[in-house]
Amino acid sequence: MSNTSNSNSSDNITTDFDHIGGKDAEKTRQDLIRLRDNDPDFTELNWSFRRVGDEGVKALTEMLNSNTILNTLNISYNRINAEGGKAMAEMLMTNKTLNTLNISGNDIGTEGGKAVAEILMTNKTLNTLYISDNDISNDLSLPITTFVA
Repeated sequence: MSNTSNSNSSDNITTDFDHIGGKDAEKTRQDLIRLRDNDPDFTELNWSFRRVGDEGVKALTEMLNSNTILNTLNISYNRINAEGGKAMAEMLMTNKTLNTLNISGNDIGTEGGKAVAEILMTNKTLNTLYISDNDISNDLSLPITTFVA
């Protein structure tokens, strides 16, 4: 894809980020475009406290499924529930470059935590996971910390 065709590509990002407000909504759209386009300078993404919720995480994971550049992602405190946790887990099945993930302070619960824990058994790229404050049962916390080396 040429840069010319990407210049107006924010129209292709269909998730509505207007609830984020102000400059953050447009920055979130631009971040997704950079991920989609595998911007070689875009190795870290900090979306903490953006309030993107499950829909925003779904848009993010869609871009990360084919991204080969990003290695650090912080999506802490974003009102992400079990559905978003499952979307993150599905992305971790295919993404081979992400090595640090912070999903702390959301509400993925035991259901979303279980989905992430199951993927950690096969994902060999992720080596740092921050997952505290997610209403995950204590029974699941130990297996999660065991798989992340």
